[in-house]
Amino acid sequence: MTGDNPVTFQTNDTQFTAQITKLKAMSPDGVGMGALGPDALNIITEARRQGMTQPFMSTAPIMEGEVPQKGGKAVEGTFSGTIWDRSDDSLKSKKFKAAYDNAVKIYPGEFTKLPDYYPVNAFDAVFMIVEAVKKKGVTNKPADLEKDRAKIMEYLTALRNFDGVASKGFNEVGDGIKDVQVYEIKAGQWALVKD
Repeated sequence: MTGDNPVTFQTNDTQFTAQITKLKAMSPDGVGMGALGPDALNIITEARRQGMTQPFMSTAPIMEGEVPQKGGKAVEGTFSGTIWDRSDDSLKSKKFKAAYDNAVKIYPGEFTKLPDYYPVNAFDAVFMIVEAVKKKGVTNKPADLEKDRAKIMEYLTALRNFDGVASKGFNEVGDGIKDVQVYEIKAGQWALVKD
């Protein structure tokens, strides 16, 4: 979970007493944690039970589920970085959320009720491909299949200024270019850190 000598756990563990005891003895200034929401909730709750007050920092998967609501005061001050959150009210985000609301009517389910950063990535990817098809003159004719694939690949390889919900294109080695926003749990919810 942190430091040069990481404290580890298995996904879906339900008991973290030993790991937190070891972590507490390290006396870190803060804890960097890679965990899904349910595991993160149990880890932070155990840390607080053992008297740790250090801030926890994690990545987007911790924002899935109801960590702020279920963790209460124990998880206050926890930080996470993500490329997108439902609280984003930009025009691009509103367009995505409207499309998502329409799609979820067709594909209802427990895990599709609310969007997170996964469908945002898929949404942006679809529109990157649409843009490539339009701008590169993809014909979609069987005889042009190899040429069309090459055109799309060429376009995506050079894409540096896409205006997506979260995506801007790719850098020279093919990594996605995205802005990361930092959120903190405050008053029982994730709040954007503005400073």
